[in-house]
Amino acid sequence: MATYTYNRDIPDAPNNPSVDQPDMKTNTNSIDSLINEDHYSFGVNNGGFHKQVRMPVLGAIPAGLIGGSGTIYTKTINNGAGNQAQEFYTNGASGNEYQLTRADNTNFPTFAAAQNGWTFLPGGLILQYGNAVTTGLNTDVVFPYEMTIAYSLTTTLAFNVPTSFSSLSGAGFTFSANPTANGRRFNWMVIGR
Repeated sequence: MATYTYNRDIPDAPNNPSVDQPDMKTNTNSIDSLINEDHYSFGVNNGGFHKQVRMPVLGAIPAGLIGGSGTIYTKTINNGAGNQAQEFYTNGASGNEYQLTRADNTNFPTFAAAQNGWTFLPGGLILQYGNAVTTGLNTDVVFPYEMTIAYSLTTTLAFNVPTSFSSLSGAGFTFSANPTANGRRFNWMVIGR
């Protein structure tokens, strides 16, 4: 974002207006340029509406919060793929912090992918999903996004074939099915952090 010049206390009462005129022109042009940075400016359709929202990355909850109002801000966290800016919300001056995003450029190719992918749930949980084909008695499944811990896993195989899973970790699990199910597709879904 650019830096704009602004002259405070202009016009100044004791000055002749012609003396303050260059500074007033600078101020007026700076206001228009500043507004036009992230908003539609004066004299255009949608004037005053946001074009985009950009926020500096902070190190913590912003200071000076006011009770009865909410604040959205960004800060950098390490989500296992390096430090990346994430969006947070805090309610008034409570000090409670809610993570709203989990941008992860390293794992972006599998974010919300059609068949095997992951998504972020506000508050820090990760939901992953996918399908695979059984390869004998045991089939190893690797999650698209490696988590610290997996809390709950659900698997589904059609035709009422007895199934189970083992070795559940943040990286994946082993799916076990009756040998008669060899070559059949199964679905899975896991929630973790």
